[in-house]
Amino acid sequence: MHPNSLQQIKNNYANLLAKYRGEENALCEKILAKERQLQRLEDKRKALNKAFPRWTESLLQRVIDQLKNAIPGYTYDGDELIPMGLQCRVVVFFYKDGQVKNADRFAEENSIYICFSPGDLHFGELLYWHSEPDRHDPVSKPVESIGELIDFLTSQIP
Repeated sequence: MHPNSLQQIKNNYANLLAKYRGEENALCEKILAKERQLQRLEDKRKALNKAFPRWTESLLQRVIDQLKNAIPGYTYDGDELIPMGLQCRVVVFFYKDGQVKNADRFAEENSIYICFSPGDLHFGELLYWHSEPDRHDPVSKPVESIGELIDFLTSQIP
């Protein structure tokens, strides 16, 4: 064996290892940069989720705001708009003005109500539930105008 061949083998290995470590460090730096970028994007997404337009706040509440003063003799008292059930129905009550102190607010003669649920929210569709003469269960109908909702509510006034 040649006396320089061991040194050459050792040098060759050291060079390969140094090249490997250099490439590994460069990749680690790129990974770290991407992880920091990913964290910034995740933080932005979390902030965006806080601004998500909830249909009860950005759609339904605005419709109710239009109805609040449109029915003489009845008041909406700002109930919480909490979706319930698989269809996410929200019942909104309007209470008769001037009720006696201990009156049952939900009695038929003391309140009127309307039930809403989301439709195709990509188009801002809002549904309301009503009864039809030939059906026993309520059916949903897209809200087409505030006037339509006022008519529906006032039709319940005894």
